Amino acid sequence: MCGIFGWSLSTGGTALSHAKRKILFRALSAANDTRGGHSWGVYVEDDNRVYKGIGELADARFSSAEGKVPFRADQMFAHTRFKTHGEVSLENAHPFVFDHIVGAHNGIIYNHTDLNWLHDRKFAVDSMHIFAHIAEGLDLKDLEGYGAIEYHDTGYPRTTFVGQFGGDLAVAILKDDLGVIWSSEREHLKLALAIARVKPAQFIAPPKHKLFAAQSGKWCPTDIALPITWAPSLFTSWRDFDAKDAVAPKDPLDVLVLPCEWCSEEEAIRETKDHDLVCQDCYDYWLDRTDYEERGTTYAG
Repeated sequence: MCGIFGWSLSTGGTALSHAKRKILFRALSAANDTRGGHSWGVYVEDDNRVYKGIGELADARFSSAEGKVPFRADQMFAHTRFKTHGEVSLENAHPFVFDHIVGAHNGIIYNHTDLNWLHDRKFAVDSMHIFAHIAEGLDLKDLEGYGAIEYHDTGYPRTTFVGQFGGDLAVAILKDDLGVIWSSEREHLKLALAIARVKPAQFIAPPKHKLFAAQSGKWCPTDIALPITWAPSLFTSWRDFDAKDAVAPKDPLDVLVLPCEWCSEEEAIRETKDHDLVCQDCYDYWLDRTDYEERGTTYAG
C-alpha cells in the first residue's frame, strides 16, 4: 500500500501562509512515508511540474530554481510509494503522466497482467492502467482492485480530482475558506493540522465510487463516477506484504516529529525569516549571525 496527500488552497488575502504550508507538507510527508518509503512523487499544478525521488519524501529537499516549491503551491498532490508491481525507480514512481492526465494511486489493481495483454501495454506498475484508461476515455469497469486516486486533467485549471474505491482517504475542509486538504489517513491529517496550527471546519470521509473536485480551495461533488470494480485487499496491512521493512511507530505522534533542517539532530521548533524549520540551538546561532551581519561585522562562530 502507498500514501497520498494534497491540497487545494485559496489565494488572495485569506491565503494560508508559506510557513504553515511548509509545516503541513513536511508533516504529511513524514506520516505518509510510513505507508511508502520506496519512492515518492509530487505534482505542482501551479507550474505543471512533476518531482520524483527515491526513498522517503520527508528527506527530499526542493529548490526554487527548479520551479514552484511544492509546499508553496496553491494546488498540488503527492504520493509515497511502497512497491508491489514494478521495481523501485523514478520511472515507476507516481504520479504518472498520460497525455492530459497526471495521477497517483494508493492501492492495487489486481488484473494488471490481463490489462497489459488486453490493451497491448507493457506497464510495469499496476496503477498506470487507471490513468491510461482515463486519458484514453476507456471504461474503468475493466479494472479490478481497491484504493484511492488523485489526478489532474489539464482541461480543468486549478482542479484536482479525488476519489476512493475501497481505499483510505480523509478530507479536511479548512476554516475561514482557506482551502481543502486530503491524506490517506484521518489521524495523520488531524495531527499535521494540529502541528501547523491550522483549524479544520470539518472532516469528510468521501463515499466509494464517486469523484470529487478540489477546485480553487473548494471541495465540490461531481457527476463523474469511479466505477472500478472493488475487490478487498489480499493482505491486512502493507507491512505484512514485505516483512523486511521496519515497523511503523506505534504512536502516530512519533511520525510527526519534524527534524531540524540544518542539523537534522534535534526537533524543529522555530522558524527563520527564510521559513527554515530549525531547532532551538540552530535558531540561536541564526540570531547571533544575523545580529553580526546587520552591524557589518564578520561572524566568527
